Amino acid sequence: MSEGYCDDCGAALEYCACRASIAAKGAVQSMTNTQPTPIAEVTQEDREKAASMMDIQGGPNTMPSHIRMGQDDGHPVVQAFARHRLTALADAERKLEDMCASLECAAGCDEGVTEDQAYSEILSWGGSAVASSYASARQEIERLKKV
Repeated sequence: MSEGYCDDCGAALEYCACRASIAAKGAVQSMTNTQPTPIAEVTQEDREKAASMMDIQGGPNTMPSHIRMGQDDGHPVVQAFARHRLTALADAERKLEDMCASLECAAGCDEGVTEDQAYSEILSWGGSAVASSYASARQEIERLKKV
């Protein structure tokens, strides 16, 4: 097929109802990219969301039941949901780390200070509400690392 048209259905990419429409939105690798993209780790929630989308959208070779059972984790729609989840988690962790670093800096913490020492200094500097927010952010960072 020519550039700008879907290899599966032949439609222009912006009108394609299959994987090309997702690629056009940047959710999966470009269809013209020949570099293989590593398969992202998929959760059942990713599968359910992808299968629900496929139920609504339809398209050629669409088997939502196979997606729900984990038999097609490499499907572009499943991978789009998995990559979105992983990216969102990494962004949340980065933002919380940045917030904690800003609080540590504002409270005058030295480089390499432990979390307990930082909490104590933040408590003295900003009070219990700010220190509590710091502690909650640190707990959430640890939780996100386990996800």
